[in-house]
Amino acid sequence: MRLLRPSLALSLVSLSLSAVACGFSTEGTAADGDALSGHAGFVGGTSGAGGKAQGGQAGKAQGGAGQAQGGKAQAGGGQAQGGGGQTQGGGGQAQGGKAQGGGGASGQGGAGKAGAGGTAGKDCTTSAQCDDGSPCTSDTCVAGHCSNQPYLNPSCSDGNACNGKELCDVSGQCLKGTPIATSDNQPCTVDVCDPATGIVTHTPVDLDDGNPCTADACDPATGKITHVSIVDDKNACTADTCVPVIGPVHTAINPGDGNPCTIDTCDPKTGVANTAIPNCLGCQTDADCDDGNRCHTHVCDPVKKTCTIADKPLGAACDDNTVCNGAEKCDAKGTCKVGTPLKIDDGDACTADSCHPVDGVRHVAVPVDDGNACTADACDKVLGVTHTVLSIDDGNSCTADSCSNPGGIKHDPIPGCAGCTGAGDCADKVCNTKACVTKQCVYTPVADGASCADGTVCNGAEKCQAGACKPGAPPAVDDANKCTVDTCDPVTGVKHTPVALDDQDVCTTDACTPAGGVTHTPVSVDDGDACTTDACHPTSGPSHTPVVITDNDPCTTDACDPATGAITHLAISGCKACSAASDCEDDNPCTTDSCEGTGTCLNAPVTVSTACDDGDACTTGEACTMAGLCAGGAPVVCAEPKCDAGGLITEQCGKTTGCVASTTSCDTLACNSTASPQACLLACTVDTDAECADPASQWCQDGVTCIAKGGVGASCTKAIECTSGQCDLGSTPSVCL
Repeated sequence: MRLLRPSLALSLVSLSLSAVACGFSTEGTAADGDALSGHAGFVGGTSGAGGKAQGGQAGKAQGGAGQAQGGKAQAGGGQAQGGGGQTQGGGGQAQGGKAQGGGGASGQGGAGKAGAGGTAGKDCTTSAQCDDGSPCTSDTCVAGHCSNQPYLNPSCSDGNACNGKELCDVSGQCLKGTPIATSDNQPCTVDVCDPATGIVTHTPVDLDDGNPCTADACDPATGKITHVSIVDDKNACTADTCVPVIGPVHTAINPGDGNPCTIDTCDPKTGVANTAIPNCLGCQTDADCDDGNRCHTHVCDPVKKTCTIADKPLGAACDDNTVCNGAEKCDAKGTCKVGTPLKIDDGDACTADSCHPVDGVRHVAVPVDDGNACTADACDKVLGVTHTVLSIDDGNSCTADSCSNPGGIKHDPIPGCAGCTGAGDCADKVCNTKACVTKQCVYTPVADGASCADGTVCNGAEKCQAGACKPGAPPAVDDANKCTVDTCDPVTGVKHTPVALDDQDVCTTDACTPAGGVTHTPVSVDDGDACTTDACHPTSGPSHTPVVITDNDPCTTDACDPATGAITHLAISGCKACSAASDCEDDNPCTTDSCEGTGTCLNAPVTVSTACDDGDACTTGEACTMAGLCAGGAPVVCAEPKCDAGGLITEQCGKTTGCVASTTSCDTLACNSTASPQACLLACTVDTDAECADPASQWCQDGVTCIAKGGVGASCTKAIECTSGQCDLGSTPSVCL
């Protein structure tokens, strides 16, 4: 409601009376159509809904009846009459019948009774009693009756610049303004309009999930927020872990297997490879034995050229050259365990917290100045950096207030400005009431202690003091519990969110106590087997790698005693080591000789009956047996003896030479070429057998040569020619008996 000064109200009354005298009327609005009838000198009452009230000069006689023209009020066709004087209101209509008053003397009618849908004229003693709740009317009490005239200033602001500019229409109604468009059509921003200034801001949505091991993003098309793990670097040569404060850690895998006779490499795609070195003689120095485990000692035996790798004592340092993740120490199994990371967050939103591998934790003040002359830059330890838009209103309605960067705030005079006409022309000012005095806006501080909340509970309850909004006392955020992350939400207030316990290391048991905070206790990896090396990988978990027991001799059986760890190498009977098939030759034609992938010889029998040579030149036609032996050959038959000019040629078989011929010299005519077999015969002179080499089988023929005696049935001429010594001379022919 806006109140007019009394002098202005009286002026309006005079103006109305003059208007009637000149043949025209003034108009006023009223929600229900007050009818004031027959009141001398008063500008007629207010209209019914949507109507007008006309008033005229009382006591004007018309005709002999002496009618006085008062405020005639029509409500839906109804009229108010009083006595002999008719009060004429405007053409304001109010649904209902006519209102009649009592008979008024001297042309003065009584107060009209409202028709259905209208309201009777309201008596008043003060203007405050005439408030109709509309910012578009001037509500005053004139001569004991309320007047609600349309306000001269067309503005009817609701105090919220984001709703647009509200204006009064000619009927005294406050029309809504056009709301300011806030959406930027970007689902990844929060769009907010400041009710005080109408300035729209588009703040990116908060993507951070508090996990340094995820990549946080917002899809500009759908607004969907995603948190994708960035722990795996797709490198098979690194062990990928996540440290809650630091983020992803990619520790290089040492490919060393502790064996100086292998070339240890790692391919980012395929991983570790340990390639045997041909003809390797073993370690030369302790450095050759380094397996990359900081919890191992490495010693090379200069005589045996072998490495001895042992666990360091429990608690021995195994520093990884950074203080940020704590002091690493060896456990009882020779595994380097991570230390307790340093606390990096100091709980102050005005510092950037980090950790240097050598210098340790650092807290660097964050930059506050945004380089904008139109904002007040500050930093709150809880809320962080803020850039508050400066108020540019100087309280003078005749200046154009603006702010530019880098120029700052300006108040440029508005040419021809006459100043304010009412408090509505004055801008709102926190912790002050406003008024328009002599066309100037005047602000009066409200009572100390009045609320001037800024929309967040995290900086306390703001209250007015001496016309200024003073900050409140921020609530306590720290609950002294190391197992919670303490924050403050502008609307809901202080929150204590449980800390993330999981260190992404399956080799630890994660826990938290309010006093001590988060702990990561190593899990036990001992499998009770002295023949395995027990370890734990942060991702894959415990592993039990068999110790190396091979002596690189394929003809021994290598074993390890799980109880004592003692390694043995037992010789394999009949085993022969090899590097090529030629090492496996057994000189047996009935076996196929090969060097197997195990480095041992295989002499496999060939197919049965396969032709073979047993190495004996005096046999032929040998074949392989099922047992892989060459056997079954027939004796070689050498040629029969025969005579030539040099004597008797005979052949004999040797195991390595076969049939070999030799010549025996015979006396003249002593080589019998007609006999079978041919032979050297001894010369003789007497036709008997006495001179022959074998008298039992030979006899001297014609006193020249010893020839063989005939057997039974052989032809003969005398008894000496027969082996039996008997010749049957009576038969024809004669034969030996």
